[in-house]
Amino acid sequence: MIQIPQLGSERRTDAERLLAIFDQHRRIERDNHILDIDEATYPEKYRKVVRRLNGAVSEPNIKRTMEVEDDILAAFEDIERRMAGMEKALDEKDQALEENAKTIEEKERELAEKDRLIAELRGSR
Repeated sequence: MIQIPQLGSERRTDAERLLAIFDQHRRIERDNHILDIDEATYPEKYRKVVRRLNGAVSEPNIKRTMEVEDDILAAFEDIERRMAGMEKALDEKDQALEENAKTIEEKERELAEKDRLIAELRGSR
């Protein structure tokens, strides 16, 4: 996995220079799908990539696809948040059940001790 933000500002290799095109720090404010890329700042051999990316962003079908993907991702994130909340609630209920089970055990021991004492008192009469 390549973490582009971790590459730093100094691009030492061809691969790093190519990956710099995808640096998310260059996103424009009004649309997070679009990067502000100045084609002139890249070597000639990468300009074709920049042009193709710029062309893709201007395609309405591609733009709609990205928006649908965002909606799907948002729905998945919402589901994950709800599942995490449910999981936490289940953990809390499990803990409460364990505590109740311990309390019941303790009460049963107390009752058994009382029954033993009652039997002992009856036997000593």
